[in-house]
This record gives sequence, structure tokens and C-alpha cells, in this order.
Amino acid sequence: MAKKKRVIYEGVSAGTTKVGFYTNDKRYTSVASALGLKKVTSASEGVNPARGANGSLVPVRANLENGKSVLLYCAAAKVASVLKAIKGKTVNGSKVRTASFTRVK
Repeated sequence: MAKKKRVIYEGVSAGTTKVGFYTNDKRYTSVASALGLKKVTSASEGVNPARGANGSLVPVRANLENGKSVLLYCAAAKVASVLKAIKGKTVNGSKVRTASFTRVK
């Protein structure tokens, strides 16, 4: 089986802190701008993508038309408009039917 290509996306968390994380190539292609994320070739200075986005970026649960759901991360500046913006966009080859914020534990 072919290895999935990993890419780096960066976004700004609360304040001005840049956060980067690794993800597979096809997950964020059509929704990155709506989530306030930017695909980069290499991480910015001071950003460690291996740390991930947990606790820094806002998690959004997207329910897809194929019955599955996927967790996406959103930049803090886009929280107000993200739920409507990602509806109808394609994630992992399926369109987003509904979106909601997840509970923070």
C-alpha cells in the first residue's frame, strides 16, 4: 500500500501564536481557507508541527454525506463563520453535511 503524503498546515490560535500540524494531503484541500489555515512547504520559525494542534486550535466536527465524521481544526479568527463556510465543501472525498463545535474536556 502506498504511503499517504503528509503536509503541514499552519493557523493562528488565540492571540498571535502560530500553530502548525501534520495531516494527510487530501483532508484540508477545499476547506483550508474557510478554516483559516494555510498550507506551507516548511514550518515557520518557532512552529513545531510535531506538537500538533490539540489545545491550540478550535476543533470542529464535520459530519460527511457518506455517514462518517471527521475532526478538523480551525483558526481562532474564523470561529464565527466556520460552521456555514465548510458546509458543502469536500473533505476526504465526501461533502460536509453538517458541522458543529466539539466539547472541550
